[in-house]
This record gives sequence, structure tokens and C-alpha cells, in this order.
Amino acid sequence: MYFYKMKFTLSQMEEYVNDGRAIDATMGGLILGRSHDEGGIYFFVKKGDYYSLEGEVEGFEYILNFGATDFFEESSKRFHQYEKHKGDFEEYIPKPDIKILDTRREIEPKFLLFDDNEFSIINKHSTKGYLQTIDKMNRAITYKIIGENLAERIVNNTDSIEIKFYDESEGFVQISKSN
Repeated sequence: MYFYKMKFTLSQMEEYVNDGRAIDATMGGLILGRSHDEGGIYFFVKKGDYYSLEGEVEGFEYILNFGATDFFEESSKRFHQYEKHKGDFEEYIPKPDIKILDTRREIEPKFLLFDDNEFSIINKHSTKGYLQTIDKMNRAITYKIIGENLAERIVNNTDSIEIKFYDESEGFVQISKSN
């Protein structure tokens, strides 16, 4: 990545979001776009008063938001086992209820923006098998930033989430507001 650690101002990135060249990916979702072999999708992370180019993701990877990353840390590590799930990858059409981050564009690819909180990237092989579960986890827990170094956990769903690899049940993840 030639431009690694390149910096952009907040106003530049706001302009890019407004004209459709960038997507705010803070709340996570399934990425649609180029593979690593096709050049990937750059992502920038907010670092105070600027954004810095921090890496590259690829289509069909899943971004877990800050709240889900924190709450489901052990589960997301389990899902992101590339060696366990790798194989020939074929693109697929996700179900319409899946949260999508669509970076595909005719003119030039879009890029993703994150705030300075943590997030998880689940590889495309694991995502394909666990997509429904990962999406439910991402929607279940979020954080709302309420101050410079202060966030509030928001539980959107207190039901347990059934963990499925494709259609095979592997158990449940419990969710509670007290956690």
C-alpha cells in the first residue's frame, strides 16, 4: 500500500462521504467490493482531528462494530479462523436482511471510514459460513459515543443468538443488558 498512513482532514472525509466516495463503516456490515487480488478496499481510521489510511479489506469480509467486537470477543475470534474455513471461495448473494457496506462503483472504488474505536474484520471464508450469526451479533450490541473518552453500551436485542455454521447449529450466545 503506497499511501499507508496517509492523512486526510475530517472535512475532506466528510466531503468524500457526501459525494459517495466513502462509506462510514463504524456500525459494521458485510463488505461488497473488490478482492485483495483486485486491489482491495482501503480503510481509514479517525485519529483525533484527521483520518489515517490504516489498511485494506476485501469484498465479502464482515466488519463487526465496536460494541459487538467488545462484547463478542471470544466468539469473533472463533469465527475468524482462516485455516479452519479456507477453501475455494465463490461469491454469493447475501440475504436481503444482511447489513451491507457496498463499495462497488463504476468510476472508482469507495473506501471505508472507522472512528478510533476497535472493530473486528472477519475473513470472507468464515463470514460466508457464519454470516447470519455474525450479522445478528453486529446488530445486537453497539456503543454510542457520549463524550471524548466515554461511550455507552446499547443492547438492541436481549435474545440469545443461535450460532450456525451455514445451516448447522453449534449452540447459543447469551446476551444480557447487565453484561
